[in-house]
Amino acid sequence: KAILRGTLKDGLYQLLRTERDPCAYVSVKESWHRRLGHPNNKFLDRVLKSCNVKLSPSDHFNFCEACQYGKMHFLPFKTSSSHAKEIFELVHTDVWGPAPVTSPSGFKYYVHFLDDFSRFTWIYPLKHKSDTAQAFTQFKNMAENLFNKRIKTIQCDGGGEYKTVQNHAIEAGIQFRMSCPYTSQQNGRAERKHRHITEFSLTLLAQAKMPLHYWWEAFSTAVYLINRLPSLVTQNESPYSLLFRKEPDYNSLKPFGCAFYPCL
Repeated sequence: KAILRGTLKDGLYQLLRTERDPCAYVSVKESWHRRLGHPNNKFLDRVLKSCNVKLSPSDHFNFCEACQYGKMHFLPFKTSSSHAKEIFELVHTDVWGPAPVTSPSGFKYYVHFLDDFSRFTWIYPLKHKSDTAQAFTQFKNMAENLFNKRIKTIQCDGGGEYKTVQNHAIEAGIQFRMSCPYTSQQNGRAERKHRHITEFSLTLLAQAKMPLHYWWEAFSTAVYLINRLPSLVTQNESPYSLLFRKEPDYNSLKPFGCAFYPCL
């Protein structure tokens, strides 16, 4: 077995020396990025430094395709600064439901209409989502007959129950605005009102120790009270006072669910 090879010259073998640069295993930064579960570069460098993992100065890693797919998210929506100047200039609406249980009257949904100027809320019970158009007609007639005002703009999401409402609105000369798909933020005021109503209503049911079966009674009471309570959004005024230009009467209020005795 040949161990070394050289050239014979003047009776001597001249061995050829092979120069080799010293080398060691250099870890690839991208490989460690994957091993550690795709952390950001700041924490990756900190871990590698604490473990004395040597990296080549030319080992630059700035892009990970898996991170782009797995960590994508919506950019935050800017807070809307627009505000209506008068009642019924802009009305937000949305449908809630189905309820976990059907009410004694057979209701499973409700639709609410929120006036952008006063923040006054109207709520209508629904047995089916398709009843939304009928509720809108009732609301529109109420605005025109009771307040002598015409609704100028309706803001809603892209739910199918609003297709018929859109047709009625266009016929009446009302501007109809629908939010883009999967962007509930564009109808944020109506969405937040759902939460406000729901939290208020569940608190009333808990206070009265009543079952969820009576959710509609609690929801309608909640909206009645919300309209008469001051709010920071309306500079400590109540929606009722902004809409009717007078203070609400609290003298007839009773705790929700309290016992009453009719006098015959």
